[in-house]
Amino acid sequence: MEHVIQFEAFTTASAFAAFLLDNRLVKVQAHLPGLTQVRILTARTQTLKPHHVVTLACLLEEYWRAGVPIHFEPSPSIAYGYLESIGFLRQWSGPVAPPHEGFTVPTDATSFVFWKIEPERVATFADSAYRHYKASFFQDKDISALPTYLAELFNNVFDHAFAAGATERIAYCMVQFYPATKRLILAVADFGMGIPKSVNHFLASQQQEQLSAVKALEQALQLHFSARSRPHNRGRGLNTLRTGLAALGSTLTIQTSQAIYHVDSAGNAHPKSLPGENFPGTTVSIRLFYDRLPPDEPDVLEEEASLF
Repeated sequence: MEHVIQFEAFTTASAFAAFLLDNRLVKVQAHLPGLTQVRILTARTQTLKPHHVVTLACLLEEYWRAGVPIHFEPSPSIAYGYLESIGFLRQWSGPVAPPHEGFTVPTDATSFVFWKIEPERVATFADSAYRHYKASFFQDKDISALPTYLAELFNNVFDHAFAAGATERIAYCMVQFYPATKRLILAVADFGMGIPKSVNHFLASQQQEQLSAVKALEQALQLHFSARSRPHNRGRGLNTLRTGLAALGSTLTIQTSQAIYHVDSAGNAHPKSLPGENFPGTTVSIRLFYDRLPPDEPDVLEEEASLF
């Protein structure tokens, strides 16, 4: 039997969470125990953002791992063409792809490597993304913080999606530059236990009081708090993201189980409780604005050298 997924560019947290929950493999198999294929429709989708792409990837990975074939219905829609151009459709056709030996940029240089996260390759990915965008679009801007922001996104995945007790090991990322609006968007999604559950597991191990989803998410963003970070990074990941992005006039959005947390370009936080909406795992999106980035200062070492 076939299950059809009608994918759209959901513009509200509630709609996106409902879509994901309705199409999780475990729920679909409960209604269709004879499931033989999943078919994806994108004809009604005229736009996609990186957070849509990486979260859809996590959803489809569940079917792929269960051996359920995935078929994308060909369509003239912008979304179908975009997914094809970034290599998304190839991820689910043929045998399981081997780990990346290198990071090949899609034909459209504005996109950088839709990628299934491999822990041992994150530093290479972050450095490759920096070098690509620096050379292609940001020659006169200082984007040296880009590898740091990517690293902190990955640290969040390892702290929560890959934490002890997590039942899933699924995480994807991608980076996209929009020339018309001069925005660089970084997105990472995982289908792990989610930040609130991870934080409360840690608090329970310390015999501390459990927190609401929003309070747990706020706790995760506090400096020196960590549910599992390695010692050199303990309690710095999400806090580093928030403070660093605020200094650049950039934004941060985190959606996780029963909560969404947005930090606007002025550094103001907008936490929101989403009771009853068990968004799977965590999706984090960062927006960097070209016009707000500092200029790339010329190297003055030669002039300084003459003083010594």
